[in-house]
Amino acid sequence: MLWGLLHGVGLVTVRVWASVRKRIGLAKHNSRSSRFASVLITFHFVCLAWIFFRAETVDRALAILSHLLTFTTDTSNLTISLTLVIALGFIAHWIPDGWLEIARNGFVRLPAPVQACALFALALGLYFVASSDVVPFIYSRF
Repeated sequence: MLWGLLHGVGLVTVRVWASVRKRIGLAKHNSRSSRFASVLITFHFVCLAWIFFRAETVDRALAILSHLLTFTTDTSNLTISLTLVIALGFIAHWIPDGWLEIARNGFVRLPAPVQACALFALALGLYFVASSDVVPFIYSRF
């Protein structure tokens, strides 16, 4: 209920702000920085509200928020292999498209047994990185 209330308050705030901007003549001035700020604020508000959606109790949600405000981290479930995969994914996101095309063409030209070994190594790496714990579906509580 708190999650829904937060989203309702967020929607009311957006509508009131749009009305105020229109009334004072700011609605026509939609700069890149104001759009960036709007996206940033909306994203963080939604993430904040999701804490209340996912937490088992309101006390647990408040404990999570309290922990966030200490600006400390808990990396107990962040293994070295998972960190490596995250880093590689982040780096791959910024690789120029031309490089990815070159890599794809190079892979296609490899003999089939070498491709099979590469794909097997990739699958094996994903197997070792994947969690072995069964996580229940988030909506199973409802």
